Amino acid sequence: MLWLLIGLLVLLWGSPRAKDALLQIGVSVLFTALLVAGLKFGVRRERPRGKESAKWSLLPKHDLYSFPSGHAARAACIATSVAAAYPAAGLPFVIWMAGVCLARVALAAHYLLDVLVGVLLGVLVAILITKAWPGIVLFLGRLPV
Repeated sequence: MLWLLIGLLVLLWGSPRAKDALLQIGVSVLFTALLVAGLKFGVRRERPRGKESAKWSLLPKHDLYSFPSGHAARAACIATSVAAAYPAAGLPFVIWMAGVCLARVALAAHYLLDVLVGVLLGVLVAILITKAWPGIVLFLGRLPV
């Protein structure tokens, strides 16, 4: 909910650069989530405590699989994207990401490998989208609306 509020504030009062960064982060997070979902349902690794591990999820009946960690992937994706757009803001986001990752293991929602692979996926997707962003914007600008 906090992220939606921040996004709404940026859309309403943010600079054009901030709006572009927000769109880029949104695209990165979307691709990260799709990749994680595909891997979760492909690998189907059970969570450390089985179904009880999913009790923290908003969708406990549908969030049964552990590998890779979607929370870690999204946090790493956001932290990497923010650091690329605003280097001075990178460190607080990296600290936040580390907290998210530690919490996922501490709550027994994930194994350490789940979190490490999630971080790797999030970082890689964020870097790829950041590097490809100018081309993506040109492509989207040419699409008929």
